[in-house]
Amino acid sequence: MFEEIREIMSEALGVKESQLQLDANLRDDLGIDSLDAVELMMTLEDHLGIKIDETKAQDLATIKDIVELVESLKG
Repeated sequence: MFEEIREIMSEALGVKESQLQLDANLRDDLGIDSLDAVELMMTLEDHLGIKIDETKAQDLATIKDIVELVESLKG
């Protein structure tokens, strides 16, 4: 799942996949602001066929957090 999410994030954010590691902090390491985060969540929802709850999305700090949330939603 990480590889798929990393590919989607790379395309959506215009960042090299090599920069997207599990422990990368969305704000500090990748410079993602709140608008970028909303757009990223919408892109992930579209590509993966899931619905991410807005309150859960606000708690996401790292790529690992995103992967774990997506895995729990895809069950």
